[in-house]
Amino acid sequence: MSVRAPSTEIRNHPALLHEACHQLHTSAQYDYAFAVLATADSLSARTVAWFGNGSDVGRNARFPVGASARYDESVTGFVLRTGETVIYFDSEEYRGPMSPAERVATVRRSILAFPLSANGMIQGALVLGASTAIGVSEPELLIVEKFTHELARALSLAA
Repeated sequence: MSVRAPSTEIRNHPALLHEACHQLHTSAQYDYAFAVLATADSLSARTVAWFGNGSDVGRNARFPVGASARYDESVTGFVLRTGETVIYFDSEEYRGPMSPAERVATVRRSILAFPLSANGMIQGALVLGASTAIGVSEPELLIVEKFTHELARALSLAA
């Protein structure tokens, strides 16, 4: 996978995430790539970039952040609430909550959802999916995790 790291010269969070998702999607490794930013009150997040599967539904999606697992409504909301990464190599195995936009994007695909966390604050999430026929290798997963950490760091540096 060859993905150019987003420039820390991009000073706008949505623009930075848009570029990152665009690069990930155009790498031809992922059927979809989307990113969300948490709202100021951290009770929800909104889509700031969505490329590939589900983009017609997810481009303007909002993801509530539940107060507990009982109130989770989406994979993305869970990631934002807990700060935990969600990885399922086959979406059919995932039994947690899923928003309508996530459901459309993940049919017969992997779910890779990463928190964008820096300095102890969860700022957003990056969600990717590849066809289950293609899969995601362990080395590729490590690269994406590193990329996600660098992306979160870039977000914390952007004004």
